[in-house]
Amino acid sequence: MPSKEQLQAVLVACWLRDFQVEQKYSLPKGLLARLRYKRKGPKFTRASYKTILYNDRDVQRWLEAQPSGGDSRMRRTATAAKDSGAKNRSKIPA
Repeated sequence: MPSKEQLQAVLVACWLRDFQVEQKYSLPKGLLARLRYKRKGPKFTRASYKTILYNDRDVQRWLEAQPSGGDSRMRRTATAAKDSGAKNRSKIPA
């Protein structure tokens, strides 16, 4: 039977704080906060008012479930900026 220290080590290894998720998976803390607010990100547990914990496996599963090619949002934003810029330029008197 595992000792108490061994069990605690396993539990600590399974749970990550938001800054640890940021370091391990390159997900900014601000993005994680927005995803929590919108209830669209990986599952999390609030250990205290300021302490958010993520299960490492849940984060991995959530990342695997995301569609590949995340640059599409950036392309849409860039295209929208070009279109709006063209519209604004056409209104400027010569």
